[in-house]
Order: sequence, then structure tokens, then C-alpha cells
Amino acid sequence: MTHTHVTAPTQFVEANGIRFAYRRFGKDAGVPLLFMQHFGGGMDHWDPAITDGFAEGRPGTSSPA
Repeated sequence: MTHTHVTAPTQFVEANGIRFAYRRFGKDAGVPLLFMQHFGGGMDHWDPAITDGFAEGRPGTSSPA
């Protein structure tokens, strides 16, 4: 199943004791895009029409800053 910005489950990774949340969606292969949000923003502040459009031809990852 290919997820969209809205349907992708939130996943977590830890680095140097800091836990980061992200969502992965779009194609399974290709050069991924990483969308970073400004300070105080979150993954849900991105417009799904924009992120899903970019993810049509490649994998996309949304993450707060």
C-alpha cells in the first residue's frame, strides 16, 4: 500500500538521545525528499496537496524541525 501525507503512520527514530517523528509516503523507490518544518511547526502544518504532489514520483518524508 502506498501511503499519502494523511494516511502515513507516524514513525520514530532516535539519535543522540533525541527522538524524532516522521512520516514516510509516496513511491517506494527513487530519490527521497525530506520536508523540514520551521521551529514550532509540525508535520500537520504541511498542505497534503503540496506534499502528495511531490511524492507522486518519489518517496517523501515529512518531519518537524
